[in-house]
Amino acid sequence: MTSTFITDDQGSTAGQICGLAPGGYTVEEEMQNGFAQVAVFLNDQPVDGSSVLVTLESADQTVRFINEVAEDQS
Repeated sequence: MTSTFITDDQGSTAGQICGLAPGGYTVEEEMQNGFAQVAVFLNDQPVDGSSVLVTLESADQTVRFINEVAEDQS
């Protein structure tokens, strides 16, 4: 099952995840056209890959995706 959550202009999903059951979830970013992902962090630690596993109700966790404008491929 896939759920989609949209971040606000501050990068927060606000209360969107409040109804999820405790457990492990994979978080990944849906890239917008014109951007490229350059890094992913979990609690300020770099993560290898484009997604990260988080566990709800285990501790506070922050996932941060760093993007840049993609170079023109024409």
